[in-house]
Amino acid sequence: MEQKNIILSGKLLEKHKRQLKELQNFVYKIKSIFKDKLVSVILIGSRARLDFNIRSDIDLILVGQWSNYVLFDRIDEIKDKVDLPLLPIDFFLYKPDEILKLIDRGNPMILQGF
Repeated sequence: MEQKNIILSGKLLEKHKRQLKELQNFVYKIKSIFKDKLVSVILIGSRARLDFNIRSDIDLILVGQWSNYVLFDRIDEIKDKVDLPLLPIDFFLYKPDEILKLIDRGNPMILQGF
């Protein structure tokens, strides 16, 4: 994989630092509450590729043993137990077997996190 150098300056650097801290706190909360279910947290999208800008959101995949089959019910499972951060964040919840199928199929969204 090609290594990219990114230069962050001014507002982008400060916003990025602040958002990373909030994201880190969110991930710690998720890990502590869902410690028996959570398998992995994967950063994808422009933040993972290091080509983000000041308006970029944060895309996360949460792999775990979620009790619900329907995606929106899984998200509610998170929302019911964790205060969501005030971040432009999208998260996708998959079970381990689902993520493995997506990897096997060569899903580009999933592969960019590896």
